[in-house]
Amino acid sequence: MGSVISNTDKQASLQVKNNEYTPQLSSWLISATKQKWKVLNHQSSKAAKVKAINFDKHLSNNTNLIDSTSFVLRNDLKRTYSFIMEEGLIDKAYRLPGIHNDMISLIVFANETRIKKNIPLVISLSQITEEDVFEYLSCYSPSLSLVREVIFRVKEFGKSMSQMDWQNIATSLDITTHQITILKSRIQNSKNKSIYSSGNSVSKEYSDINFNNTADSIHKPCIRTLTNKLSNFEQFYKSSVVQVNAMRFSPYSNCYVDVMSYHDCKDMEKTPVPPLDTVFHLIKSAVDFNFKYCVPLSNYLSAIDCQIKYLSKKYTQENKIISDKVILEEAFNNSPQPKELKALNINSYGDTKEDTTNKHGFFRHGMSIATAIQLCFISFAILAEAFLATRNTSIKLLKRNCLQINALDGKYDIIYEYQKTKNSNTSQFISRPIPEKIYEFGCNIIDLSEYLEHRIGLTFPFDSAYLFTVALIKKSFYGKNSFLNKSIPEGIESDFIQTMLDMFSDWCQVPLIEGKRWYITTHQLRRLFAILYFNLTDETGIDELSWMLGHDALETTFGYAEVDDDVWFEEAIRCIAERAKHFHSNIVLSDDVKDAIKSHSEVEIDVNLQLETQIYQAINERIKETGESLHFKKNENNKIYFYFSKESK
Repeated sequence: MGSVISNTDKQASLQVKNNEYTPQLSSWLISATKQKWKVLNHQSSKAAKVKAINFDKHLSNNTNLIDSTSFVLRNDLKRTYSFIMEEGLIDKAYRLPGIHNDMISLIVFANETRIKKNIPLVISLSQITEEDVFEYLSCYSPSLSLVREVIFRVKEFGKSMSQMDWQNIATSLDITTHQITILKSRIQNSKNKSIYSSGNSVSKEYSDINFNNTADSIHKPCIRTLTNKLSNFEQFYKSSVVQVNAMRFSPYSNCYVDVMSYHDCKDMEKTPVPPLDTVFHLIKSAVDFNFKYCVPLSNYLSAIDCQIKYLSKKYTQENKIISDKVILEEAFNNSPQPKELKALNINSYGDTKEDTTNKHGFFRHGMSIATAIQLCFISFAILAEAFLATRNTSIKLLKRNCLQINALDGKYDIIYEYQKTKNSNTSQFISRPIPEKIYEFGCNIIDLSEYLEHRIGLTFPFDSAYLFTVALIKKSFYGKNSFLNKSIPEGIESDFIQTMLDMFSDWCQVPLIEGKRWYITTHQLRRLFAILYFNLTDETGIDELSWMLGHDALETTFGYAEVDDDVWFEEAIRCIAERAKHFHSNIVLSDDVKDAIKSHSEVEIDVNLQLETQIYQAINERIKETGESLHFKKNENNKIYFYFSKESK
């Protein structure tokens, strides 16, 4: 059915001067055309650091936002976005595309229902009603029978589905585009193989403990989703003073109560905390990977690249036309693999798509050299996140000059870009101390990062180049990224970091719990840091912890640091004690120290006492230099103190 447009709106469109609204470019608005605005996204590691507001959007089957009939609406939207930023209604410009897309989605939904009723379409903000908002948000609570039916039809495909496949399901069930979009997102993100499995990417080896989504639970919405949508719609009402056909009601004030009473929402849950045994396994594997494989991998890749150059030159001189694939395979076969890398089972130079056998074996029985390098980088990212407890954004934005030796104390620091609070639009650079070994690992990663860019013709200054370079992505690694920016540094995005982290968890075989695996996220490492810091400092370090986490309020920090599960914390204490015992057994100590530790091995461990390697080294050096004896003494509270003495001659 064709679109139906009221005469009133036609006249309003004619009455407005036929000039496209042209905003003034500013720090938040990088460029603006009729079809698209580009706004600043300071959290991006891409070269342009922008997000797009696309005005070339369909509003119904036969209308588009850039049509002449949508002139008033289009320009009302543009004036709204300028007003939102100029009046400080939000402080992050990269939120504008989400606000825009939500409004377009609402209009498309409203128009689908209007077409069925044969009433005028929405082509202005003034035509949006409270009923439109309520029915739009009602779609976030699909019936259980509808969810089951869609899942059943998805399983019938038995393969990856195109957008047209999903739309065909919507048509057959007579549901809106908005409804099928919600269901598609929830089904694909269920992390439940019995519900959905995609063939387009490397799937996880086991079901993810982080997600307990079932067909009977994914129909429930999150409260935050509903309130975020209402908040985004509210921005248009707050900006109505600059609109020609203004929005006439407050979505938040008029719809909040009805929306919340209608929905049976999911319970609010904190980020789940993995067992310490699981985290220690992941971190130990990351340490081992860096220690064993990083430098040999760099040398091996360099040797293969030299062989590629040699063979290319050789065949050119011989006037032989040899395909790149043949040259790469020959170079790989001609380059002796360092014995240190044998355990990785690197079996190919590889291509943009990993060998199917390697993928299905989760890279434990074979991998390309590009996959090995990705595992190397994510292993360092795990260690960096474990020590910094910062947001994922800070990890992806690490620069190649992020490591330094502190001039004041001679210790090793990592410098990272840090968004002080979640609601802040500005960032600062923070210096945080790290162990010497992590510093050494980081230096090796920096060298490898620089080499990865040089080998594909990229050269950037250390202070602007990203540590987690875009050269990690296989299209770039294999020189097949036609969109590679050679003038501005680019890094990887957060979702790719999580993909590599999942891959590493399978490769290092994070222990299973009841047949499922913890695929740990960087945010879980961040919360775990908060829990341990808070509880192992007798809950006295809340102010410092809040600053380190970048929270606005101490209440948020308490939420991070509190553990409701006493069993979890008891297991954590046991795990720390076991690791401490193993830690002591692997340190080269004097006989006096060994005897003292042995004699007091039954003493309850005070988990607040964190003796580091430097202390033991200092003890041994003092004994060696002074000839003093080391003594231990236990007080009434079972705490152990040590002191030195030297017999007089």
